[in-house]
Amino acid sequence: MIIARKHSIWVRLILIFSIFTVVTIIDWTTPVLKTWNARFFDILFAKRSSSSLFAPEYDDTVVHVNLDDTSIQQLQSYYLNRSHHAEIITNLANMGVSAQLHDVIFVAPTNRTDDAALLEAVKNSKDVYFGLAFRLSQNVKENVEEPLAPDIDSYMAESSWKVQAKGDTKYFFLGQRPLMTFSELARASRGLGFLNLTADHDGIFRRIPLVVRYKDAYYPSVPFRLICDYLGVEQSEIIIEPGERITLLNPVKPGGKASERIDIPIDKQGNMIINFIGPWDRLKHYHFADVLRASESQSVWNRWVEELSDKIVIVSEVTTGSTDVGSVPTDIAYPLSGVSASVIHTILSESFIRESPLFVTLIIEAVALAAVFCLSLLSSTLFFTISVLGVACLMLLTSALLFLKVGFITQVIAPVIMVLLAYLTIQIVRALDNARSLKQSELKRNMFEREMEIGRQIQAGFFPEKLPDISGWELAAFFRPTRQVSGDFYDAFFVADGKLIGFVVADVCDKGVGAALFMALTRSLLRAFTLQNLNESEIEPEKIGPKLQHTIRLTNDYIAETHGNANMFATLFVGLLDPDSGTLFYTNCGHEPPIVKRDSDKLIFMKPTGPALGMFPAIKIQTKEILLLKGDMLLAFTDGVTDAQNDKGVQFTTQKVVECLEQESSSAESLVASIVKKVDDHVADAQQFDDITLMAIKKIRQ
Repeated sequence: MIIARKHSIWVRLILIFSIFTVVTIIDWTTPVLKTWNARFFDILFAKRSSSSLFAPEYDDTVVHVNLDDTSIQQLQSYYLNRSHHAEIITNLANMGVSAQLHDVIFVAPTNRTDDAALLEAVKNSKDVYFGLAFRLSQNVKENVEEPLAPDIDSYMAESSWKVQAKGDTKYFFLGQRPLMTFSELARASRGLGFLNLTADHDGIFRRIPLVVRYKDAYYPSVPFRLICDYLGVEQSEIIIEPGERITLLNPVKPGGKASERIDIPIDKQGNMIINFIGPWDRLKHYHFADVLRASESQSVWNRWVEELSDKIVIVSEVTTGSTDVGSVPTDIAYPLSGVSASVIHTILSESFIRESPLFVTLIIEAVALAAVFCLSLLSSTLFFTISVLGVACLMLLTSALLFLKVGFITQVIAPVIMVLLAYLTIQIVRALDNARSLKQSELKRNMFEREMEIGRQIQAGFFPEKLPDISGWELAAFFRPTRQVSGDFYDAFFVADGKLIGFVVADVCDKGVGAALFMALTRSLLRAFTLQNLNESEIEPEKIGPKLQHTIRLTNDYIAETHGNANMFATLFVGLLDPDSGTLFYTNCGHEPPIVKRDSDKLIFMKPTGPALGMFPAIKIQTKEILLLKGDMLLAFTDGVTDAQNDKGVQFTTQKVVECLEQESSSAESLVASIVKKVDDHVADAQQFDDITLMAIKKIRQ
C-alpha cells in the first residue's frame, strides 16, 4: 500500500509539472490565453460602470464636442469647411478652455480663405492640438529613413522629444511615413501627436503607445503631449523606463496643486492600459453646432463660458457611418477620439491599470497547482471536486476584486486552466488506482461484511428480547434498520422493583457503524442512570419527574463532555409509566412528537421538552406527565416512518401516521402492523430511506 501510494504521488507530481510546462509554453508562444484573460477583464470593465460600488469617478475636466448627426442637421451641411473649424476653435478659446484637441488631420491647404481663417484662429487660440498618423512598425530592419518634404522634415525634427530613457526601448514602435497636418498650421498649433492605436490580437483597443521611436528621438501621442503640457511637464522632466513606467516629474494639476511625480505604468512596448470609465455615453458630450452658435446670444454665451471654462475639450466627428470607430472593453463600436479622452482622463486622475509581472503569475500558478496536489491527497473525490472548483472560483473572484478595487490585472485564465487540467488528470489517475485496487477492495468488502454481521448480532443484543408483560396494558414494537447496524433503538424495562416501566424510542443522527456505537452508548447510559436514580422500591410520584430529568441530564453531560468531538447527537422520547395509576412521566429531547389517541378520538401530540441529547452540556429540559385512560393508545416512532419516500420522493408524512392511528387502534400490535404495511406499500420498490422504529402502548382496562 505504501509503495502504491508513493507511486501515485509521483505520477501526480509529474502530471502537474507537465501541465504547468505545456500551458506556460502555450501562454508564452501564442496569444490565445492572453486574449481569454483580456476578455475576462473586458466583462468587468463593462459591468463596473453600471455598479454604484465600483464605478470609477469621472473628472469632467475632460469633455467631448461631437460633430454628430444632430449637428449636421442643425448646420444643414454634411461637409463642413475649415471656416467652421476656425469658428469653433475661436469660440472654445474665448470660452476659456484649457486645451482643445481636434481629432482631424488637415493634410494640405485647400481654400485660401478658409485656410487663412483656420490658421488665424489657431494662432490666436495658442492651445490647439492636431493629430498625425504614422506607419507603425516593430521591425528594426524596417527602420529605413525615407525622404520627407523639407518643411515636414524640419517640423518633425523640431517637435520630436529628446527625453531620457532608462533601459532599452528596442521593443517600442517605430514611427515612419508621418501623415501630418500641413506644416504652417502645425507650427501655429500648440503641437502635434500621433493618433495611431494598436489593437490587441482579438481586434479590441485596450492600450495605447504613449510614445514611439522616431529617428533618433521619440514622438508622443497627441493625448500624451496635451496632458504633459497641461500639467506643465517639460521634456527634461519625462523619464522612460521600458516595461516599468513613464515618470512625469513636478506636474502641476488644476488649481496650482503641485505633485512630486506621476508614474504611468507601461509595458515593454511603451503601451499604457487605458482605464475606460465606462461606455461612450459616460463622457460629457456637447454638440458641435451648439458650440458653434453659442455667440449668437449673450446669455447663451455666458452659460457656455461657465460650462466649458478650464476644460480639456476633444473635438471629433462621430456621425453615423463614421469609420473612426473600434471595439473597446466597454463598447462594441466606440469613437476612437474617445480613446484620447480616456487616455487624458486616466493620466489626469492617476487611475492607472497595472498588470501583474511575470513572477507574480508564476507564483500564482505554482501555489494553485500545489493546492490541487495537496487536496488530491487529503480529500475525497466529492470534496476534491468542490475544493478545486472553489480554488478556481476564488482565483477568479480575487482577480475581479483586485481589478475593481485597485485596478490590478492578473493573468488568471492560465492558472485556472492549469488547475482544471490538473483536476482532470488527477481524477483519471484516481480512476486507474481504483481499478487497480478493485480486487483488494472486494476482499476487504467481504471481510467488512462479516464484521458488520457480527456487529449486527451484537447490536441485536441491546434490544429487549421481549417487551414487559403488564397487566391491563398492551405493548408492541417494531424495528427495521436501513443497514446491517443502526442508529435507531427502542427499549422497555422495569424500574423500582417493577413499580414503574421505563421505555425509550430514540434516533441517533447518521447511520451505520458510528451511529450504532453511539446508540449502544446512549442506550447503556440511559438504562444505567435510570436504574441508579430510581432504585427505590417506593418512589413518591412528585419525585419521579425530577429524577427522570436528572437521568437525562447525566446522560447528556457525559456524552457532550466525553464524546463531544464526535459531533453526534440523539433525539429520544423517554417515559416512566406507573401502570397502576396510568400516569406517564416523560421527556421529549428533540424527537418526533409521540401521539396519544383517546377513545374520544382526541389526539394529543407530546411535543419536545428539550433539545437533542449530546449536542452540548448543561441543557435545559423539562419533564411532563399525562394520565392515560382506558382505551388510550400511545404511539412513538422515529422519523424513518414519516420520512419514508417512494420512488418519486414523496414522503409518508405524519398525517398518514395519524390516519393509521384513527383507522386502526384495536390493539397495540395491530396498530404497529398496520403502519408498517402502509409504509411498505408507500415505499414500494424504492430503497428504504432511514431506520424505522415504532412502539405502541395501549391501556386496555381501568
